[in-house]
Amino acid sequence: VRRQEEVRESWMGFFKPFIVLLPMAGLLLLEPDFGATVVMMGSAMAMLFLGGVGLLRFGLMVALAVGAVFVLVQTQEYRLQRLITFTDPWADQYGSGYQLTQALIAFGRGEWFGVGLGNSVQKQFYLPEAHTDFVFSVLAEELGMVGALLPVGRGAWGREDIARILAERPGKLSGDGTPVPPIVDLMLARIDLISARMFPLDAGYEPTLAQSFLARSRARGCSPLEAIYDHLAADDGSALIHFPIFNYNDGSLAAVAEMLAHPRALYGLSDAGAHVGTISDASTTTFLLAHWCRDRAEGRLAPERAVEMLTRRNARHLGLADRGAVVPGQRADLNLIDPARLACGTPQLVDDLPGGSRRLMQKGEGYIGTWVAGAAVARGGAVTDARPGQLVRLR
Repeated sequence: VRRQEEVRESWMGFFKPFIVLLPMAGLLLLEPDFGATVVMMGSAMAMLFLGGVGLLRFGLMVALAVGAVFVLVQTQEYRLQRLITFTDPWADQYGSGYQLTQALIAFGRGEWFGVGLGNSVQKQFYLPEAHTDFVFSVLAEELGMVGALLPVGRGAWGREDIARILAERPGKLSGDGTPVPPIVDLMLARIDLISARMFPLDAGYEPTLAQSFLARSRARGCSPLEAIYDHLAADDGSALIHFPIFNYNDGSLAAVAEMLAHPRALYGLSDAGAHVGTISDASTTTFLLAHWCRDRAEGRLAPERAVEMLTRRNARHLGLADRGAVVPGQRADLNLIDPARLACGTPQLVDDLPGGSRRLMQKGEGYIGTWVAGAAVARGGAVTDARPGQLVRLR
């Protein structure tokens, strides 16, 4: 769902899938294969609906689809005959109604509990395309009405499970013997309000308020907690949430831009070791070069200024006079980058710390090579065996 916001908010995002599908539908109609065309377009409409397309756009799409089906049915006699056959397949049992009558016979043979798995007769000689178009009829024959309804009912039961989970109220998580701070309980109690500051991580690190879970839930007509739950359940449970706590009151990094522009600002990081399970501070340098110098819509930093902030300015402040500039006699701590490919990558939770603890890993992209004191410590994204660095202690 990488373009979910575009599908929901813009007409172009809504029409893009049909730009691809309509030529394919035209080719199918020329075969002619009206059934495959209806299935393909119907599936696309269902996916757009599940993707959260606006009701106005979806209603327009349904109206156009119904009109197109009506015109196509009227232009070819066989299409109209197929629709009429559905009302009474037994009227032409061995002709146009053959497939439907054989499917109904399969349901009848299965009765309540079926003839047994693998014992279907209809799939052997009578039902055409028993492994695709009429697989549900075979399932009903072998497992009966009860067995056939189980997969259908499971979808409804799944939504009931979700509704039950959403109705639960969390107990107190903080307290003696737990590492959970009391602020977590306060946040969970006000999740509807806080959801205005929570965003899907795939929306980037400077999303608009319209991309928040509060805005998404209102567009879907559900609670913020349900929108959050559905997001976290996507991608096999690997989806993450971006929750900017400070400097994001206006729904942008404008306050951070003002601080970065100050001549005495020092760009650095902290807590990269203490909170590796919740933040990935190690990617901040890559983010400065990629987002602030290249991707931000306005208020971008000049690349040379960003590099100076990451190198010489901090080195001089710390009293490290032997590094921070590419000049003869200085320490050769260098990065060779491809500015067009520079990116932070998607954070991944890995369980590789002692005791099975988790940490966030975020691989930087676009680094061709890294040298420390003139020795190559990374090439093409792979770490070498060289370890020329030393611990710096300030006295």
